[in-house]
Amino acid sequence: MTWIKNNAALVFSILVCLASLILGYFVVGSFNSKFTIAEGDLEVERQNFTNLTTPKSKSFPSSKNVDQSKVNQKLIQKSIDQLLANYNNPDLPKEKTDPIVFKNRFTAFKDLMDKRVADKNIKVPEKFAYGFTYYFSALPDPEDTDVLNQQLSAVEFLLTQLTETEVPTEIKLIKRSVFEKKVSADRAQSQDNAGPIVENPLYRELPFELSFTGDVRVLNNFINVLARSRNVFSVKSMRINNELQKLPSLIEIKKNQKSDEQSGLTPFLGNEKVSVDLVISLIEFKETPKVVAVPNVPVEEVPGI
Repeated sequence: MTWIKNNAALVFSILVCLASLILGYFVVGSFNSKFTIAEGDLEVERQNFTNLTTPKSKSFPSSKNVDQSKVNQKLIQKSIDQLLANYNNPDLPKEKTDPIVFKNRFTAFKDLMDKRVADKNIKVPEKFAYGFTYYFSALPDPEDTDVLNQQLSAVEFLLTQLTETEVPTEIKLIKRSVFEKKVSADRAQSQDNAGPIVENPLYRELPFELSFTGDVRVLNNFINVLARSRNVFSVKSMRINNELQKLPSLIEIKKNQKSDEQSGLTPFLGNEKVSVDLVISLIEFKETPKVVAVPNVPVEEVPGI
């Protein structure tokens, strides 16, 4: 004890050094542990980056994928061809003819339709040309005959269906797109013009306007015919006006029903005369779009695919 007292400063220094060593050991150990953890996290991130940037040892797709893609493309192309074959206006062919051939065809159609409306007591405007007024006394240009033939076929289809079963009392007008340059320049022919032909990369629209008067069954039947047709018509707009000037009173309805029972007539409610204005487009699909083929590139099999 005497030595410790005599050498107190030395003992104190030794104790301080020991404490510093012990504290340093724990501090270094703590930092070393954190460094190890950080180094491990960095290695994980480095490996993820390597996986993203290192190219695969095998190419993709495999030959099996390419073969299946080619099979699928053939099926898609077959479906497109079948769709267009069934619904690309098979009854309304577009073909170029000699101008006199078109003129004779129009004349025959007009004579036939004039007789049809006369036999069925359908009122039409005087000297009605069914949208082709210009060709009463002129021939078309040869380059216009393909579209003119298609338009004439469309008008013939529309009017034949309109007057087939439920017959209108009046056909007020029918218009087509007057696309011919020499005809559209003649303002007198504007009465026939339903607007321009609308072009689209996949199809084009040939517009028509049709106005008629009849009971509602005429309209119902005509719309149903268009919906069932393989010729693709799109109804762009429809305006219907009831020609009945005023609605009947309840007394008039009951009186009408009694007279109908005696005469065998149907009640007029639900069978009113209506005036109908339709804007219709014939949709013509253009050349069949072809599916882009899978290129014949060398491929390697990928294990597990």
